[in-house]
Order: sequence, then C-alpha cells, then structure tokens
Amino acid sequence: MLKISTSRYVRDIEKRVFERAAGDHRENRRAYIMVPEQFTLQNEIKLMEAIDAQAVMDIRIMSFNRLAMEALSESGGLKRKYIDDIGKAMAVKRIFQSDGSGLSLYRGSIDKEGFVASLVRLMSEFKRTMINPAQLMEASEQNNSNILMSQKLSELAMIYQKFEASLSGKYIDNEDRIGQLSDIREMTHLEGTRLYFYSFFSFTEIENQVIRNMLRSGLDMEIFLNTDFGTAGDDADETFAITRKTLKKLTDMCEECGVR
Repeated sequence: MLKISTSRYVRDIEKRVFERAAGDHRENRRAYIMVPEQFTLQNEIKLMEAIDAQAVMDIRIMSFNRLAMEALSESGGLKRKYIDDIGKAMAVKRIFQSDGSGLSLYRGSIDKEGFVASLVRLMSEFKRTMINPAQLMEASEQNNSNILMSQKLSELAMIYQKFEASLSGKYIDNEDRIGQLSDIREMTHLEGTRLYFYSFFSFTEIENQVIRNMLRSGLDMEIFLNTDFGTAGDDADETFAITRKTLKKLTDMCEECGVR
C-alpha cells in the first residue's frame, strides 16, 4: 500500500513523519524513515530531538544505500570490496594510461583539474539513471551528423564500458548496491516495516525501480512531497514543478503495479 501526502511546508512534513514513526513505535511496529543519503546524519539528530530515547532505538533513519547494505548483508551480497570516489578516480586514470590512444577527444584533458572527478560523477549519474555503455554507443551512431557530439558519446561509452569492466566482480560502489537492491523483486526482509519517505524532490530511475519492487511486494509506504498540489491549480506555482512531476511519476508507477 502506498499513501502520498503533500504539504507546502517542510516543517509540517517533518513533524508528521516523526509523529507517525513515534506512533509505530507505540504499536511495536518497526519504522524506517527514508531520506536522501546526504541528510541521514542531520535527520538522526532531528529524530533524537523530536521523540523519546527509547523510540529512537526502534526507528531508523535510512537512505537507499543504507537499505541496500542491510538487504545485501542479510543475503550475503556484500562480498565485493567497497570502492569510493577516490578509488574510482584511480580506475579512470588507469583507463587513460592503458587505452588513452583510443580517446583522442578526452585524452588531452586528463591532467586538467577536476576533469577526472567530473568523469567519476558522470559514471555515477549514468548508473543512477540506468544508462549503459551500449545505449551511449547507440546515441553516438544516431548523432553521426554531428561529428563532435558523436565522438564525445562514443568515447564516453568506451570509458564507461572499461570503467565497469575494471570494477566487475571485484568492487562495488553505492550505485551498484542500490542496483542490486532494485533486482530484489520480493522484499520479504521489509515485511512488517512501515516506510516513510521525505526530503526527496525526485527519485532517480534506479530508485524508482526499488520503489516499484516495494509496491509489488505490498509494503506499507508513505511518501511525503513538498508541494501545494490541489490548493491553487496544477500549474499555479513553478516552485513545486519538480515535485509535481515526481507525484505524476509515482501515480503512474502505482497504476503500472496495480496499486491504488
């Protein structure tokens, strides 16, 4: 079951989330509060300030990455070594050192400040949006009338493919963890848990896939969105344009999964 709640006011959403989670604690029900990764520590502090100490022990602040780590640890899926952005930057540099001759467009930028970090972020974004090297190569071929764009896409596809090959079977990053979580069709490890999502303006494609699997598994979920939907017309305030699109996407996903 999925309930979508909206409010113009962030403080109102925060108050409702913590009150609902505290209510679950009183009913001896496990509650997970799902937030973006960068807000986990901040919300752990807020949770401790908002409710009593005993309830804090039974309510967990989670991100998609933390949820993936929990699920994979229970299933034995954390056998590969974790690689952070520094390790990924080293992997990218090795690609240029060993196969730089095939990267004529980007080869001259490898020593520029911030270039490698930008590539690492781009690889992560590809994974979050579920874009693979073959799709980049296909896009390159479709843009053959624009020689520069075609070459950029072709070289990015090559870098991405070699980057993934260098990690395969040996290392795992945050995006891979969430990717493995999105592959778990029946999320039985979360049965009996109520999940509250807040502080999200949108979800990546890979996060949407996790939510689809949660819907198909019949999990009890409530997603809070910061929007004024229904108060002054669908297009009344562009401030909430992103969350309106997210609301539409979630509604479509519910219909797709047969959830009302």
